[in-house]
Amino acid sequence: MVNDDTRIRKILRRIGDSYKETGTYLWNNKWFILFILMFIAEIVVFYVLNAQADDHYMDYVDNTMGKYPNEFLFIFIENLKTDTKVMLHGIIPFFLGSIVAAMMSIRSLIISLKFFSGLLPLNKILICTVPHGLVEIPCIVACMVFGCLISKELTLTVLKAVRKKDLVFLDKTRKTIGLKKTVSFMFKSWLLIILPMTFTAALIETYITPLVIKAAGLI
Repeated sequence: MVNDDTRIRKILRRIGDSYKETGTYLWNNKWFILFILMFIAEIVVFYVLNAQADDHYMDYVDNTMGKYPNEFLFIFIENLKTDTKVMLHGIIPFFLGSIVAAMMSIRSLIISLKFFSGLLPLNKILICTVPHGLVEIPCIVACMVFGCLISKELTLTVLKAVRKKDLVFLDKTRKTIGLKKTVSFMFKSWLLIILPMTFTAALIETYITPLVIKAAGLI
């Protein structure tokens, strides 16, 4: 019993240290993250102004949902696949993959919302999306941010390999954390942040959002 308690404490300590390490890395990149968020906001504004409504989401649900035994697994696994793909686009250096992933994800979201806005008033759309959206939207944004951070580190690694020295920008040396730590950050951020957020959002969308919709008298 004592050994089990010791093991549990060690595991919890390691998880806590991993969260702390990830948080420190994110804080050290706070200005870069702010730039990414501003860039994402610009993409959102662009598609809000220019994207046209599309019912592709309904076709996707009809063609995919039948492959899963229940609604929760459908929502959780499909969202996790999407989040993971967005994040993994960061393995392409020079932000090429991250930019494409961000644009495709935001465009898909905006055109779906525009499609539903033609069927329901805005207040009803908010009631149907806000409960799980409070977790799901920050999760996909986090995937975009993590993907860009991964791409940044890999870009610095490539430039260092080509130049045989660290990159100097505005009299400041930009040092890469190295390929091994980049892979570690990618795995830890996915396991400790993205996976729990996706799971939580799926739970809310499956079990809580329908109750909110029912309480609002929409069904």
